[in-house]
Amino acid sequence: MPRLAHAWVLLLLLPAGLLLNAAVLWRQLNQARTVSLRDTAARVAAHLETLPAGELANAGQILAEETTSLANLQIFETPANGPDFLPGLLSGQELFRFEELPSGVFRAWVPFHNEGRTLVAAIDLDSSSTEHLAAGALRSVAISALSAAALLALTGFFVWTQRQEARRREEAARLARLAEIGRLGAVLAHEIRNPLGAVKGFLQLSREKSSGDNKFYLDAALEQTSRLERLVQELLQFARTPSPQCRPTSWREVTARLRSLAPEATYLDGDAQWLTDPDMLEQILLNLIRNAQDAVSDQHAPEIRVEARQGSIEVCDNGPGIPAEIRSRLFEPFATTKAQGTGLGLAISRNLAEALGARLALEDRSPSGTRARLIWRTS
Repeated sequence: MPRLAHAWVLLLLLPAGLLLNAAVLWRQLNQARTVSLRDTAARVAAHLETLPAGELANAGQILAEETTSLANLQIFETPANGPDFLPGLLSGQELFRFEELPSGVFRAWVPFHNEGRTLVAAIDLDSSSTEHLAAGALRSVAISALSAAALLALTGFFVWTQRQEARRREEAARLARLAEIGRLGAVLAHEIRNPLGAVKGFLQLSREKSSGDNKFYLDAALEQTSRLERLVQELLQFARTPSPQCRPTSWREVTARLRSLAPEATYLDGDAQWLTDPDMLEQILLNLIRNAQDAVSDQHAPEIRVEARQGSIEVCDNGPGIPAEIRSRLFEPFATTKAQGTGLGLAISRNLAEALGARLALEDRSPSGTRARLIWRTS
C-alpha cells in the first residue's frame, strides 16, 4: 500500500509540475516581449532627441525606415488635446507610461528633449514584431501542456484500473464469503432436516392423542418446527441455486400465478414477454411482495403495486422505506431487521436473478416507500 500511495502522489505531482513550468514559461515570455518593446520605444525616443526640430513633423516616416515595428508616432509639446496624464510627463513627474491596446498595438508615452524643449512622444509599436521571441517559449509551453495532459490521462487510467481491481477483489471476496456460507448452510440444513422431520412427526402424533391444554403447547411447538423447516428450506435454496429452465414467458402468465399466491398486491396489466424460468421468476417476485407486505403492515392505507416492462419488473410499496442500518447490507445473508425473519429472502432472490441474467436493485421512493426492480441485463 505505501508503494501504491507513492505512485499516486508521483502521478499527480508530475502533471502539476509540468503545468506550473508551462505557466512560468508563459509569464517569462510575456515579460521578455514587454522588455523588448520598451527597449524599442526607448531607442525611438533617443533618435527623436537627435533629430533637428524641423524634421520632428516627419519623424514617423524617417524612423519607420529604421524601426520596422513602428506603427505610428505622435509628438506633444503642450497638454492640449492630449490625455490627462500628459502634464505629469511634460513636467518630469512621470518618466514614462506604457499600455497594451486591443488592436495588438503596444503604446509607449515617453518624454524626450529636443533643442532645449521637453516633448512627449506617443510611440505605437506592432506587438507582433516580437513573435520571434515567442517561438521557442511557445514550443516549450505546448510540450509542457501536452505532457501534463498525457500524464493526467495516465493518472485517470491508473485510478480507474485500481478502482476496477478493488471492485474485482471485493466481489471475489464477497463471492467466496457467500460460497462458504452456502456450504455451511447446506451442511447444517442437511444435518437438521432429518432430525427435524422426526421431531415434527412425533409432535403431530402426540397432538392427535392429546386433549385439553396439552394441545395448546403442542401447537406452539409445531409452529416453531414449521419455522425451522422454512429456515432449512431457505438455507438449501441459498446454498444451491437451481439451473434455470428458460422458456418464453408472458407477464399475463406470471400474474395469473401470482394473483392466487399473493392477492394483496395490485398487478398492472402489460404485454411484456421474456425468455426466462417462470418458477424462479415467481419465487423472486413472491419474496419481494412478502417484503413489501411486511413493510406496509402498519400503514393505514397499504399499497403494493407490481408492474412489468419489457426489460424490468417493479414491486413498489408505500411503507417506511429501507432502514438506514441495513441499507449497505441488503443482499447479505442473515441481514434483517425483522424479529421473525431469516435475512435470506433478498440474498436468495439476488442469486436467482443473477442465474436468470438479471440484477436486483432496491431504492427508496418519494415521498415514502421502497421500489424493488428486477432488471434484465440485456435490456
